[in-house]
Amino acid sequence: MKFNLYTLTTAAIFLLVAPAYFPIYAHNDHENTSTQKQKLEDRQIVQIMMDVDKGEIATSKEALKKNMNKPVKLYALFLIQQHEGNLESLTQLAKEIGLEPTESPQSISMASHGKQDLEKLSALNGVEFEKAFIDAMVKGHQGGLNLIDTKLSKEVHNSQLKNFLINFRAMVADHL
Repeated sequence: MKFNLYTLTTAAIFLLVAPAYFPIYAHNDHENTSTQKQKLEDRQIVQIMMDVDKGEIATSKEALKKNMNKPVKLYALFLIQQHEGNLESLTQLAKEIGLEPTESPQSISMASHGKQDLEKLSALNGVEFEKAFIDAMVKGHQGGLNLIDTKLSKEVHNSQLKNFLINFRAMVADHL
């Protein structure tokens, strides 16, 4: 695997500034047990992945509004590019395989928590914002991997969507 200056800079940011984003995943462990035990349909899994992408895009765009150091700004731009591309590809796949994204109690709860977390993050500025942004990204991406590993990958049925989910997981992991 080759590492370029951008990749190394991004990794350094995480190591230096890290330890709360990716709010859309961050509250997964707070879901009530009935929501966690509900089996998801493929169309609901599509909605969850789309919500994740949209949450990442919104939070990263909020980061761009702040006066941040260059590496954090580059990381936010990277996340926007990655998640917009993924959202576009997922939207196309859903159309091709005839899945209409549909909300589930889990996606509704995740989106609600994500919105609340984005509002809290938006109120911060400067170094305080940068730290909270990176913390949230780490926490959220780790929560996303957990959600994929413990629920989504076990409940997906369509083989094309399953392959997409495998690639989605790899993308989330690469963001850490």
